[in-house]
Amino acid sequence: MVSALFCQPIVLIVGSEESTLLDQYWIDGKSIHALAPHSLGRCWEDGEGVGQRRASWTCVVCVTSLGAFTVRVLAEFFQIWHKLRHVQLVPGIPDVFRWRLTADEKIFKHLNENCKEELEAINKQYPFEPLKYLDQTLELTYEEGIQMLKDAGTATTPMDDLNTDAEKKLGQLVKEKYGTDFFILYGYPLAVRPFYTMPCYDNPAYSNSFDVFIRGLLTTY
Repeated sequence: MVSALFCQPIVLIVGSEESTLLDQYWIDGKSIHALAPHSLGRCWEDGEGVGQRRASWTCVVCVTSLGAFTVRVLAEFFQIWHKLRHVQLVPGIPDVFRWRLTADEKIFKHLNENCKEELEAINKQYPFEPLKYLDQTLELTYEEGIQMLKDAGTATTPMDDLNTDAEKKLGQLVKEKYGTDFFILYGYPLAVRPFYTMPCYDNPAYSNSFDVFIRGLLTTY
């Protein structure tokens, strides 16, 4: 359940498969477990990457526990084949995890169009300006964020974490430059993140992590 809740707001785009495991939600937002539980559901070891099986798992049907090539097994196999027939792994291109509960997934638009009464009631008690967002969520590297703060005269240290004031200031700068209250900041210095954070694939001084901001306020990380 925890894994499913984590994967719901994430879109995984496979590049070189360096970060993608077979049992993750990488096929149109679903895992092989969900799409083919009777044929390809458990034909690999835990922790195997997509690339490790690219030469075998699409051409060998793993039969059910009864050992029969049933119609369901064959249907699942050809469904996977159909979805992946155009998928190509590209060396040197990192896998991308995108946050999908954003404008491009119509979440904000849905709230504005279908929750007008609720938003008006909230606005009467806690006045607010309409949220500004882009159709394609803005993604900035940590280095880009630091540079924006420096250019605005805010004292920052490149390899240190941002404090609350710096985060709010960055939110203001992003809105002025890009016209959005909602953005993602990624690639934080590894030293300021929790011990379990993955290092960046091309620069171990930075991490494969991100924070989501709305109006300069950290909403999730």
